[in-house]
Amino acid sequence: MNEMIRIEGQDLEIARLDSQAYYTLMEADALPNHGRTELIEGVLVPMSPSSNPHGFILVDLTAALAPLAPSGLKGCIDVAISFSEGLVLAPDLAFVPKQYKTEVIPGREIALIIEVSVSSIGHDLNLKSQIYGAQGVPHYWVVDVDSRVTHVHTSPGAEGYGSAQQVSWDEPIAPTFAPDAKLVFSETFEN
Repeated sequence: MNEMIRIEGQDLEIARLDSQAYYTLMEADALPNHGRTELIEGVLVPMSPSSNPHGFILVDLTAALAPLAPSGLKGCIDVAISFSEGLVLAPDLAFVPKQYKTEVIPGREIALIIEVSVSSIGHDLNLKSQIYGAQGVPHYWVVDVDSRVTHVHTSPGAEGYGSAQQVSWDEPIAPTFAPDAKLVFSETFEN
């Protein structure tokens, strides 16, 4: 049975969108929330609004990581990625093979996805970690601005990630594509 929703006393069936409909709405500038939405199980889900702390951290993070990426990878900021039919997410930062010029990128091909969390920590640590893990994204970081820790997820599987650890911003961290890099986020992020 299809999922129902109650509106003004009437039970109505939810009409789910496919990925193509999502991109058509995006191109027509017809998405709500100024286009800051994602498509999860065919349903438009609003993204958290961007804020200055979020934006500043994302700029510093991109500046620190992009030069470390090997020549075959490119860093993508807030780019909509279609993981499967009815699932389009726009991670804050994703390192993907340069060969991909379309919206569809297999999760296992993405070297690293990073979400910067100011107001979306629960969403990023729960729903998004389950989705990214199930899609086979090998490495997923959640940069928790309020707690000043980075949640590092590895070992993706059908239920999400098999391993998650917290790295304090005072401890060194390195992406797997540059294992010798020792970034200390407390020094990386401008205060």
